[in-house]
Amino acid sequence: MKTLLLTFIIYLFNLNMTEIIGKYQIESELSFDTLKLKKDGTYKYESRGDSCWTWSDITGTWKFENGII
Repeated sequence: MKTLLLTFIIYLFNLNMTEIIGKYQIESELSFDTLKLKKDGTYKYESRGDSCWTWSDITGTWKFENGII
């Protein structure tokens, strides 16, 4: 769902790669998640649920092609 939301935002505003690089936060009552898209094509997603036992960090690579991450 979070990926879908980010894709929709990029599509809606017709952004380019340099405009989407940065840090995004998703806040709710039970979580505080952060997605950092870096210029070198890597990302870090920090999932922070309501319990530290459910926290996780996910890293990987991304690319921007035809308006889609």
